[in-house]
Amino acid sequence: RGGYTICSVPPSSSGGVTSQELVKLFANKYESADINDSTWVYTFIEASKLSYADRNQYLADPKFVKQPVKGLLSTSYLSKRSNLITESALITPVVAGVPEGIDTRYAPDVSPKPHGTTSISVVDRNGNAVSMTVTVESTFGSHLFVDGFFLNNELTDFSFESITAVGKPIANRVEGGKRPRSSISPTIVFDKNKQLYAVAGSPGGSFIICTVARNLILMLDFHL
Repeated sequence: RGGYTICSVPPSSSGGVTSQELVKLFANKYESADINDSTWVYTFIEASKLSYADRNQYLADPKFVKQPVKGLLSTSYLSKRSNLITESALITPVVAGVPEGIDTRYAPDVSPKPHGTTSISVVDRNGNAVSMTVTVESTFGSHLFVDGFFLNNELTDFSFESITAVGKPIANRVEGGKRPRSSISPTIVFDKNKQLYAVAGSPGGSFIICTVARNLILMLDFHL
């Protein structure tokens, strides 16, 4: 809505894809843009359930797992998916959708994830913009301190289980040389004239996606 262009990070982070899916699902179902109308919060929560279900099922390191990014963000898929948002709340866990380009071999990742992330959003006097999110995962990372830096504990961003009880592999399972799926969502927004409008990002582990998506909606829809 409003002709904005939202630029964010690709997989192996799930943040860019999932936050954009969430924002678009919300936009498909909520029109009034009234901050005092509690319906927007309900719609946001339901859109979150749907987008996170897709994230947990499909998103992982693209060098190892085929990523249905175009399918997840396509107009037809989002229209069909948003029709699941009704006056009755979706029962969790929500089942992932079936976008174009999926690999049907995989099961969803339901492992809990810790968080210990820093995010900065900066614009200088010349209009140069940076959104940067870095993570050591859990507090103080791996607790190893080398040349002034704590080494991260990012392996905990993988699924703790490799396969389900019925033997179905999980896309975000541990494999040699594979990048774990993160939730970082550094985001830069341009207006309809291609001018810089907003720079966003957040810490918070898997909460990052909802935080960034919520802030985008508050800025772009409610003009806060």
